[in-house]
Amino acid sequence: MNPRNLYCPLRIGQVLGARPQFRIEHKLGWGGFSTVWLARNLSTDRLVALKVMSSGWRGEHERQMNKEIFQRVAQNISSHFIIAQAAFSIPGCKGNRHGVLVFPWRGPSVQAICLQLPASFRVRAAEHLLISLKHLHAAGIIHSG
Repeated sequence: MNPRNLYCPLRIGQVLGARPQFRIEHKLGWGGFSTVWLARNLSTDRLVALKVMSSGWRGEHERQMNKEIFQRVAQNISSHFIIAQAAFSIPGCKGNRHGVLVFPWRGPSVQAICLQLPASFRVRAAEHLLISLKHLHAAGIIHSG
């Protein structure tokens, strides 16, 4: 693995940030550019989702895409998007830095509970997803083949 594109090694119970501080509670998932952690805001005692970007160009691309979505799309139609509430960076290993986006926690993964949800809820969720994709496409952030 390229040392400039590392995931940030975190552990349950670790505290991140300066003010506010966030205590890692559970790993929610991971992808090609980041890991997502359930954390507790120690100032408000509320749960949040922390998206910790990998270092290097992948993490920088992820940060830039979040910024573009906010600037070009989400400000006008925020009801279809979950917007980062804050951002900060943390040191990683080998002197690199990792960007962290703080999102409101919305509950368990839809993938984990999808089949337990009523069909009407799944249809409505799919509708919101398609509307969001339409807005991203109209803003030039995603393109169709």
